Amino acid sequence: MCSWQPAPVRFAAHCGRHDNAPAIDKFQALRDRLVEIIDMRHELVKLAALIDWEFFKQSEG
Repeated sequence: MCSWQPAPVRFAAHCGRHDNAPAIDKFQALRDRLVEIIDMRHELVKLAALIDWEFFKQSEG
């Protein structure tokens, strides 16, 4: 079984608006829909859980 979980929502912190509730609601609605669409048993989803994403983040900068 895959233990991968979606990343926390960080969109609102970067938008720079004080009234960011509508942006969060829209993003959350999209995220909820994607969770319904994506098959967590799919091979690519399982592969994504095995990748060391921190390594790529550190090597970017």
